[in-house]
Amino acid sequence: MLNFSSVLYYLPEVVETITEILVALFVFFVFYLFGRLYKSIAVPIFKKIFKRLRSDTATEILVSMQKPILLLFSLIGIRFAIESLSFWQPITVFKFLRGSYMLAITWAICNLVDFVPLFAKNSWANAEAVRKIIRKIIKFIIFSIAVIILIDEMGYNINGLVTGLGLGGLTVSLAAKDSATNMFSGLLLLIEKPFEIGDWIICPAAEGTVEDISFRSTSIRTLENSIATVPNSLLCGNVITNGTRMNMRRTKFRIDLVYGTTRADIEKFTAAVTAMLASHHELVGDKAEVRVSGFAPSGIEILVIYFTKETVYSGWIKTNEKVNLEILTIAEETGVSFAYPTQTIHLENTAEV
Repeated sequence: MLNFSSVLYYLPEVVETITEILVALFVFFVFYLFGRLYKSIAVPIFKKIFKRLRSDTATEILVSMQKPILLLFSLIGIRFAIESLSFWQPITVFKFLRGSYMLAITWAICNLVDFVPLFAKNSWANAEAVRKIIRKIIKFIIFSIAVIILIDEMGYNINGLVTGLGLGGLTVSLAAKDSATNMFSGLLLLIEKPFEIGDWIICPAAEGTVEDISFRSTSIRTLENSIATVPNSLLCGNVITNGTRMNMRRTKFRIDLVYGTTRADIEKFTAAVTAMLASHHELVGDKAEVRVSGFAPSGIEILVIYFTKETVYSGWIKTNEKVNLEILTIAEETGVSFAYPTQTIHLENTAEV
């Protein structure tokens, strides 16, 4: 059992330890508080200044730097808090903190890369996609350098790491085969420019508006308003229809008139539909075709082909609706009837022998 004299002997040391811990917590709290003040006071002030100067880029840079700076405040607070403790000076933790500083600074630099003016905006087709890819390459290089420096800082042998990568190069190359294929396919798409960001395209994998072209894939906003991520190699290896570059869009369908419709009524109906298509202000009138194309099991086939001036899908189906309603009106006025699949069954009565 500890006697009173023993307690008095160890009391100053315990009090000193507790005091150091409280001081360390206070130091960390001060730096943490500086970070919160920076976020709640300094950032809004700078935003107002940049707004008056009409500098949107400076405001965006300020916002992008906010999280890395807050992280640095916290890391520095942890460093000074530990250094204030005389009884605990872990070398490994200090190495980890130095590496964390480097990663936070790398994070900030990578965010700044997004604001580097690589070339004039919209200077050529797919300029934005090329900018994104170049920036991703720059970020990858910066991050790779930071990781190598961090590994060296932690005391690991860089030469041994490089040797290990050389021995495993075959495995890595095989694993990265598809990624490399997609990357070169993406570069080909940007060079050949079968489509640009914002174009409406049709490919075997999806149909919709191109939203992004990256290293590995192309993002397409489909008609269902979902995002389809299509590997670039799949786009390069298949037929791509660029709807945005159409100067007109074709509509083709068939109307079946009931058998028993007279030739005069058929000619009257087809002439009226042809005249309507030729005079419709949303269609290319001289390319419309209305012909008796054949005889189906249920009716006389009338083939209708026309081209709309509107090529975007939403506008195209609206134009088709207007045309279809006009055809219904013409059918009522000319007295023809549309056929539908029917069957006639003849029953023969046979006398019993």
